Amino acid sequence: MGRRRLELSFASGPAFESALRVLSRRALSRDQAALTVSVATDGDAGQVRALLDEIDPGREGVRSFDVHDASLDTVFLSLVQEETADV
Repeated sequence: MGRRRLELSFASGPAFESALRVLSRRALSRDQAALTVSVATDGDAGQVRALLDEIDPGREGVRSFDVHDASLDTVFLSLVQEETADV
C-alpha cells in the first residue's frame, strides 16, 4: 500500500466509469457524484504518468490530479475494501 494517494478528477461520467474498469481493485476510494477516484502511489512522476496513460490514453478524461499523503481514513478504507473483496 502506498504512503501517498493520487486523487483523480474526471471530466465526465463515462471517463470516470472507464477509469474504474481499468483500475478495478486498485481504487482506494471513489465518489461518483464528484467524479473522483483515489489510488495508491509512491508519488514518483514516472509512476503517475504511467497510471495516467493507462487510464486515459487519449488524455481527455482526466480533468485534474493531485498527490496527497495518505490519511488514516484512507488506509483504513483500503484495508476494509480489501477484506470485503476477499469475502
